Amino acid sequence: MKKLIDFYYSDYKKVLNDYYIDLIGNKFFLIIKSFLLFFLVDIVFNIILVFSYSFKFKFLLFLFFNVFIVFLFFLRIRKGIKKIYRIMNESVIKDMLNFISDGNVVYNDCYQIKENVFKTMDIFNYNNLNYRGSNVGSVSYKDHFVLFSDVNLFVYDVSFKHEFVNIAGKNYIRKIIKKNKKDIFKGLYLEFSMCKKINSNIYLVPNNVNDRFLSQYINYHGDRVLLEDIKFSKRYSVYSSDQVDARYVLSIDMMDRINRLDSIVENKKYIVFKNNSTMGIFICDYTIDSIKDSVIPIKRNDEIEINYLNSIYDKLNIIVSSYDILNLDNDLYI
Repeated sequence: MKKLIDFYYSDYKKVLNDYYIDLIGNKFFLIIKSFLLFFLVDIVFNIILVFSYSFKFKFLLFLFFNVFIVFLFFLRIRKGIKKIYRIMNESVIKDMLNFISDGNVVYNDCYQIKENVFKTMDIFNYNNLNYRGSNVGSVSYKDHFVLFSDVNLFVYDVSFKHEFVNIAGKNYIRKIIKKNKKDIFKGLYLEFSMCKKINSNIYLVPNNVNDRFLSQYINYHGDRVLLEDIKFSKRYSVYSSDQVDARYVLSIDMMDRINRLDSIVENKKYIVFKNNSTMGIFICDYTIDSIKDSVIPIKRNDEIEINYLNSIYDKLNIIVSSYDILNLDNDLYI
C-alpha cells in the first residue's frame, strides 16, 4: 500500500486528474449529442402531428412520444456513461499493469488470445467447445513474461421438445429447439515460464468439480497422484503419467505455496505444469473485464482516489504476485 501511495503522490495524481478532465468532457458531449438526437426526433414528431387531424390520435401520439423519448434518452445516457467509465478504468488498468510489473506491457481489450496458446495446457476437452476471449496481454516480470487473458469456454446445450398444435382443424406436431449456453470455464488465464525443469505434464483439477456435465469436458491425464498435504488434497486432485516427477514438482513447499495462493484468491482454479517448463493457471470467475466496471469516485480527494486505485491494484496484482507466491523464479524444488 505504501508503494502505491508513493506512486500516487509522485506523478500519478496529475495523470488521474487528466483522466477526470477527459471523463467530464466525454460526459458533456454525450449529453449534448443525446439532446440533439432528442430535438431531431422532436422535429419529426411535430411534422407528423401537422398532418394529423384527429385530436385523439394527436394526444395518444404525444403521450407515447414523451414516454418513449424520455425512456430512450435516459437509457442512452446510462449506457453512454457506463462506456465512458469503462474507458477511464481501462486507462487506469494499463497504468497499474505498468506499476506492478517491470514494464513491457502489451495489452488489448478487443483481441483474444489464440486458442492454440491455452489449448497446449490440454486441461479441457476442446473438441466441442466454443471460445471467446478478450483483454489479452503480457507483462515482463523478473526477466520472464507473464501472459494473461480473459477466457470463456462454453457449449450450447440443445434440447428438443414436441408439442401438438391445431391449425384449421388439423393436428400437427411442432418441434421446438431450445439452445442454452453453458459455461465450462469463464475467468482469467495466466501463463508463466518457470526456471524449474519438469519432465512430465501434471494436472491439478479442483475437487469440487462434481457436475457430471462439466466433468465430461475436463481431461484427466495419467493416474491419480496421492499426496501428503491433507489441506491441498481436499482442494485438488492431481493427475500425471509420472508419479515420481509429480511428487518431485509438488513438494511440500510448493503445495504450501499453492494453498497460500488459494487463501488470497479463493476462486476455483485449474493448474497445469507442462514439461516445457511452463505453468498455466485458470482462475474461475475472475476477469479483467469485471475490473473495468469498478466504481469511479465522483467525490474527489486523495484518500478516496488512493482507495479506488488500490481496489484495481489488488485485483490486477495476482498476475505477477502469483509468480512470487509460487516461487517460480527458483530452479530448486523448495
